[in-house]
Amino acid sequence: MRLPTVVAVAIIALPFVSERADALACYVILDRNDAVLYQDAVPPVDMSDSGVLARAELRRQGQFLMMMDADRCPRFVAPTGPSTGPAAVEEIVAGMRSYGGSTAGVRPTGRAATGTR
Repeated sequence: MRLPTVVAVAIIALPFVSERADALACYVILDRNDAVLYQDAVPPVDMSDSGVLARAELRRQGQFLMMMDADRCPRFVAPTGPSTGPAAVEEIVAGMRSYGGSTAGVRPTGRAATGTR
């Protein structure tokens, strides 16, 4: 084979043999009952040698840290504290992103602006 043919074959084959470039590390902490306590692309504890004690504390609490490659890793942190019931409307709204779109022609009541009432 000539050199240009070899290069063309290599370029065509590259996507099939290379590791996915868009994969990212996803960290998940599970409790004793396999309930997800934490999920994010940011590690929940120091993953270097200086984080040994933090990882040991996870094990002592019966938690399991799992790391995996994923296409996406939606952030989830289980609620802690005295609130064990469903979330209040204020809590849900506080966590929502703003719309960021045009509000032209819409009154603060949410109704479309018209010439008559």
